[in-house]
Amino acid sequence: MFSVYKAIFAVFSAVFLLCAADALPDVDAALRSRVQEFYQLQVDKKFRQADEYVATDTKDFYFDTKKPDIQAFKIVGIQYAPDFHSAEVRLTTHTHVPIPGAFDNPMETVLISDWKIDGGKWCWYVDREKLLNTPFGRVNPAGAPKSAESKPNVAQATAQVSTDIMHAVVAEPVKVSLDQSHPQSLVVMLKNNVPGPVVIQNLTNTPALKVDIAKANLGAEESTQMTITAVAGSTDLPPQLRLRVAPFGQIVAINLDWAK
Repeated sequence: MFSVYKAIFAVFSAVFLLCAADALPDVDAALRSRVQEFYQLQVDKKFRQADEYVATDTKDFYFDTKKPDIQAFKIVGIQYAPDFHSAEVRLTTHTHVPIPGAFDNPMETVLISDWKIDGGKWCWYVDREKLLNTPFGRVNPAGAPKSAESKPNVAQATAQVSTDIMHAVVAEPVKVSLDQSHPQSLVVMLKNNVPGPVVIQNLTNTPALKVDIAKANLGAEESTQMTITAVAGSTDLPPQLRLRVAPFGQIVAINLDWAK
């Protein structure tokens, strides 16, 4: 959850419905209470106090990783293991992601966190092996052989996946020529390359352009058209049209060549 990798790829789990098994009311209430208290401490930035909600085998990971800037959260689903000793908890969060040039508003994301009974209490934990299972397939860091002796390199896996999602949506072409004296609609194709949903938002608010994205919500490997039309009379001629891809925070830049 607290690695960029875990936070980013949790959104893909939202594609699949999480159906909670029937748990005893006291078991369910105990888990929900612990989850609520743990994430409220994250919102309040009381990270050390949250240590008591972290499983023993995950404490080093918890303190060594950067914490996301969660502004708000809501529990929306729980899936229990058959023995009810572990569970996946699905939440929606509003998390501030610092993106240069983007709006300073929290992004809404879906977060899946793992919980288990540790010392008689429900505790948040991270399964290191599970971190390497992504929608792209299992990451095999540095081409290491897939054997029982192979240990996951979480840092390398995170770097690889982070690189992939920064190219989640590609544009073609990435440069267009505009002429205010002869406005015409130019078409840019946008393609989602990841096996999960994305939302495309125009960040460039200018009277010099009319921008129309045919389909802002793209499913896995879907494409859409974006039309760009120059508007006569405006003196605001931005050098780029910038798009934000949620939930990753990827910025797609279309260079604008204005006729003099």
